[in-house]
Amino acid sequence: MAAAARSYVVQDAGPRAGPGETQIEYPYTLRGIETALMDAVFRSISGPAQIVKVVSGDRSRVIRRYEHGQEVPVTP
Repeated sequence: MAAAARSYVVQDAGPRAGPGETQIEYPYTLRGIETALMDAVFRSISGPAQIVKVVSGDRSRVIRRYEHGQEVPVTP
């Protein structure tokens, strides 16, 4: 059985948004996580709160949340 491809995703935080949700996908590499984290910080400064999550197939796990350019605790 092959392992599911993984990626990092940055998206607007909040309740599950519909099709208009802003979401950007990054490769599952060191450069990918670095870029995803910086993008989330900058997007949160001038817009809504952002989350960074790891996506593997149909499963995902939130690893960071940013509001106003600052990291805040991730709530379940």
